[in-house]
Amino acid sequence: MYENIPSTGSIYTDLPSQAGREGTDYYHTASGKLLDMLKGATPCNLKEAVFLVENAYFEGQLDRSAYNNSIRDLGTLAKQKARQDGYNWNNPVTKNIMLFRVMSDTLKIKSPLQEGYLTSYPMRYDFEDFRGEKDWSKMFVTKLLATHKGQCHSLPLLYLILCESVGAEASIAYSPSHSYITFKDQKGNWYNLELTNGKIVSDAFIAGSGFVSAEAIRNGTYMAPQSPKQVIAECLSDLAMGYAHKFGYDGFVNQCVDSVLKYDPKNLMAWMVKSNYQTVRFEYVVNQVGRPHPDILKSNYPEIYRLLTDRNETYRRVDASGHREMPPEVYSAWLKAVEAEKEKRSHEEKYQQVIQFIK
Repeated sequence: MYENIPSTGSIYTDLPSQAGREGTDYYHTASGKLLDMLKGATPCNLKEAVFLVENAYFEGQLDRSAYNNSIRDLGTLAKQKARQDGYNWNNPVTKNIMLFRVMSDTLKIKSPLQEGYLTSYPMRYDFEDFRGEKDWSKMFVTKLLATHKGQCHSLPLLYLILCESVGAEASIAYSPSHSYITFKDQKGNWYNLELTNGKIVSDAFIAGSGFVSAEAIRNGTYMAPQSPKQVIAECLSDLAMGYAHKFGYDGFVNQCVDSVLKYDPKNLMAWMVKSNYQTVRFEYVVNQVGRPHPDILKSNYPEIYRLLTDRNETYRRVDASGHREMPPEVYSAWLKAVEAEKEKRSHEEKYQQVIQFIK
């Protein structure tokens, strides 16, 4: 019955390498520099890490000066607005709130060089292809800076980059298919900044999507502030995903996510990318032997069977993390729910609570 199945010696068990394709060298260079940050060979620098990831996708064509200048200018606007309104810029919470306002509000700021005021406009959520399924660069901070439109990947990253540039402290935290900013005031109170709609929201609101399980909170999968090194590790996951979108899956993708998991063993994105890699690899190999039943694989092709069991184990790890996939249409509806009147009142209460610390 299985006489036409190839022998083990003629089976290719690794995905074909894409290393010879034009543009892949940018990814290999970027991964090395990100690993240097994770190893401590160079300081963690989120602005540089994000640029490395996005410039690799564009094969070195991004304008670094424009990127740096845009970040510098946003930080300057926050500082000017704080001083104009009589706030102490050296207060750490002032920096958090003013950066939030620069990204979320329309601001009139007196120009220090000329008569009159300049207007700073808020950044908006881009609902078109917000997962980057058609155009991966929709996920990029450079796209956000160029268009003032982004989504829950680029908006929090830009906020953290701005914090890094002005010496403020904040963290990224995750919920299903989403990320947001959280920071702490001088009394130890935490605040959640929902940059997609410019609101300060409660933990209860974030957990109320229906997809945040108690297990995921307990495991630190969701709603846990991420350290600077964890965010750099996530950038390496982003690099792997960008490579897969552009060139497909090969050993480089797996190498990247294994490096992420070495420094952040609970990184959900790395485990999910790894599961995708293992699925593509298993399908590539098992198709070479005619896709026999797993029992046949186990007895006749133990190496291929091991690929299957390894993949299934990764699936189990993802499930055990408490992760629950939020369908795109549900996520879109959840985002719009941030505008509900109840959460508007909550935003105002929390804003007034935190503003007391910045004068």
